[in-house]
Amino acid sequence: MNLVPGQGPLDAQICFVGEAPGHKEAAVGIPFIGPAGSLLFDQLARAAGIVRNQCYITNVVKTLPHKSISSFVDLSKKQAVESDAFVEFKSILKEELEQIRPNVVVAVGNVPLWALTGLKGITKWRGSILESTLVPGLKVIPIIHPASVLRGMYKWRHYIQRDLARVLSESVSPDIISPKHDLILAPDFTTSMEFLEDCKKAKEVGFDIEVMHDHISCFSFSIDERTAISIPIQCKAGHYFDPDQETAIITTMGDVLENPDIEKVIQNAIFDSGFVYNDYGIVTNNMFCTMVAHKMLYPEFEAGLDFMTSVLTEVPYYKDEGKIWGKLVWEERDFWRYSALDSVVLLPIKHKLEAQLDRVGIRDSFDIRMAQLHPLHAMTFYGVRTDHNGLQNERDKLEGQIARNQQTLDDLVGRPLNPNSTKQLQDYFYNELNIKPYINRKTKRPTTDATALVRLSTTHGRKEASTILDIRHDRKLLSTYYDAKLDDDGRTRGNYNPAGTRSGRLSSSKTIFGTGLNMQNIPPGMDRYLVADDGYVIISIDLSQAENRVVAYIAPEQKMQAAFERGEDIHALTASAIFKIPPDQISDEPGSAPFAGGKYSQRFWGKKGNHAINYHEGHVTFALQNEMPQKEAKLILDSILAMYPGLPNYWAWIERAIRSDRTLIDCFDKKRIFWGDPRDNDTMREAYSFIPQSTVRQIMDRWGMLYVYNEPELSEVIQIRDKHDSMDLLFPLKHGWRWIAERVFLITRNLEQPLFYRGAEWTIPADVSIGMNLAKRDKDNPMGLKECTNFKYGSGTGPMAAALEKDATEPLKLFEDLYV
Repeated sequence: MNLVPGQGPLDAQICFVGEAPGHKEAAVGIPFIGPAGSLLFDQLARAAGIVRNQCYITNVVKTLPHKSISSFVDLSKKQAVESDAFVEFKSILKEELEQIRPNVVVAVGNVPLWALTGLKGITKWRGSILESTLVPGLKVIPIIHPASVLRGMYKWRHYIQRDLARVLSESVSPDIISPKHDLILAPDFTTSMEFLEDCKKAKEVGFDIEVMHDHISCFSFSIDERTAISIPIQCKAGHYFDPDQETAIITTMGDVLENPDIEKVIQNAIFDSGFVYNDYGIVTNNMFCTMVAHKMLYPEFEAGLDFMTSVLTEVPYYKDEGKIWGKLVWEERDFWRYSALDSVVLLPIKHKLEAQLDRVGIRDSFDIRMAQLHPLHAMTFYGVRTDHNGLQNERDKLEGQIARNQQTLDDLVGRPLNPNSTKQLQDYFYNELNIKPYINRKTKRPTTDATALVRLSTTHGRKEASTILDIRHDRKLLSTYYDAKLDDDGRTRGNYNPAGTRSGRLSSSKTIFGTGLNMQNIPPGMDRYLVADDGYVIISIDLSQAENRVVAYIAPEQKMQAAFERGEDIHALTASAIFKIPPDQISDEPGSAPFAGGKYSQRFWGKKGNHAINYHEGHVTFALQNEMPQKEAKLILDSILAMYPGLPNYWAWIERAIRSDRTLIDCFDKKRIFWGDPRDNDTMREAYSFIPQSTVRQIMDRWGMLYVYNEPELSEVIQIRDKHDSMDLLFPLKHGWRWIAERVFLITRNLEQPLFYRGAEWTIPADVSIGMNLAKRDKDNPMGLKECTNFKYGSGTGPMAAALEKDATEPLKLFEDLYV
């Protein structure tokens, strides 16, 4: 057995401890000289200012494991299992460290973290300043093993480098200096009220809630970077205070939260302020959401408070992140301490994030998103009236369709086959049919996931595979949407997340109480059962082909620009290149195109192709996403690219920017720094789409949602849904159609402001639709939304403007072409 000993000066201030030598290390007898060691010391440590030959470097296990490190220590079990050899190696490591006595020990990965501290979970504990249990008094800072970066977790290189910067700063002294906090737990009534009165005098406070059984169980405030209180509302014995005391405390809490002169620093502000409003009717004003700020600065990174605490404060990891306390057995004092710590770390985190927002130049965009918190709450709490009988009928139809497809599948196979059974599907396709298995790239094992099923369908022509995909799709619709739990008032709601997606779009999900659904992705067929309230009409305002227009002008792509200037339908124009017929002959009827089994229209493929080619999607990905053979996908994308020769220049410009300084800027001067691997396809796809998606989102944020919410003339207009580039609004019928049309004009005029970028100027027109539910109007849904394009009130164009010229007084005369 060849041992690989530690190496380095015995008076080193920094000691690196890995888990075990690899093949190269075992062959040469020197630790950390393989690919992971090269990345760690030649790139990451050097960038942090740490010099390898000034460090002592060793491993816990000093010999190459025959198979894996688990033969020495198995950390996958709840209780770690150590072999006798591992125990012996820990003893050797202890002697090493006692001899060297470095100022700081770097635990490189899970195994040294366990050996040095008895803790598990490197991604939780990384960056924390800990005391060793192996050598008491020794300072330990864990970092993620660089081998994980080489295996594809590129963003973790940034975490490692940040943690190594902390290692360097901590190496000047062996002292473990933990932040000192004054946390008031289990306070009496007088102490609670006195602290809340202090909060009322502060300019900023940290605020946090903890939730149990769908209600606030305790809340906490901090008034500076070391002082916080956790005030219980509920405890194991019931209510913590008597009714009068609780009322006084909640009232005073409301005084703090509703005061616009006090900035409330909150992690996931939409969650906490939503619960406070739901439980107590308190409207929280002037919020700084640390989650949103961090997501804007570092879109690829985790946005949990635990992660932010690890990189922006000196506080060690102190709990598993989670707002809703779900343990059956819990210690009240720990529960309250967690809440107090959450509050007390918020202020130092906010101060650092604020400085970074200013330095990067995105404070304005952050302030806009903070201003949206109230309108987002308003949409969530208002909800959309729902036709339950119609929804049940649609649910029954979907269940019948699933049953018919299951019967088709069983008939094709010759026996019952469970579409969700991995074993049954692999046995059937790979054993019975003797098809070469498709392998999951991550697990290296055979798979029948969605990608494999698409390939089995398109490449091998197996109808069974496409039928399984249909069944899975319909079951997903049923469970996610049609079986969603509605609120007791019978309305459908969703929660809008201002932290959103990496491109800056809002995201949507179930409400914070587990009801409702993703309102931005309601499937066709279900939307017709989301209907207008009595006395209201639904008007949808949609930015016309918005992302495509942004690409056309920033690329620049002159043929696209010319088409938009002529008022042409860009999707029909693109489809004409695919099908080699004039744009006015392009059909929008389902089944008019042969691709992907002939289910879709010709215009559909023009639209799909535009989205794909704008963002440099390859034909393999396009084929998989649209369940078509690769040759069909290549034909579509090649035809489009031949029509729009300016797009490759756009892609090349984006690629140069990412390689240069990783920074892109949208049409509102909002910057995004890309922290992912610039060689990675996912990173580049996000880069190609960032400027169009971010620009369109900012139009809807600044000129749409906030305008509707704050404009006095629109005070009776209610936004009920946001869909990235469109908004659905309720207009009261009581004022008449002229009143409605004038206010629709106000919104469209505000949305149609000019955009400027790289010397180009253009405007994205807003299309208007009207109806009594959220679905598009068709022969089966005559009261759905009907398009009213080119609405220009006062310009004499469009049916709405023409109707206004008549000055009609009867509602249906004014909008009869649009509404009936």
